[in-house]
Amino acid sequence: MSEAKVENWFWANGIRCIYEPQIVIGDEVFLPDWVLLPQHGIDKPVIIEYWGLCRDDHTLAKWALKKKPKYIERKDFKESIYNGSNNYYYIGVYPQELNQLEVILFQKLQNLGWSPSESES
Repeated sequence: MSEAKVENWFWANGIRCIYEPQIVIGDEVFLPDWVLLPQHGIDKPVIIEYWGLCRDDHTLAKWALKKKPKYIERKDFKESIYNGSNNYYYIGVYPQELNQLEVILFQKLQNLGWSPSESES
């Protein structure tokens, strides 16, 4: 449901994206949640990851609590690679941001140069 909320926001705002594409950075293969194509003033693709298990432990199921330490380790690794890439921008989205998704994603995308009124070339 949470990923659907993010996906719906992209579509409602006319943002072209690819869901779970395979990308290669260095010698690593990744399947990020989304890659936004260059558009509206953003000059390179944007990797978007939704970090669903990064929430308060008391809201997680037992299976998720067991999985969370390895999940956080993988998250940290992926973020270090994403942030070090010259070919992509990176935005992480967290469960606590879903209630303010529009404001937070607008702000994060604008920080990368996004302008919703800029025409496509």
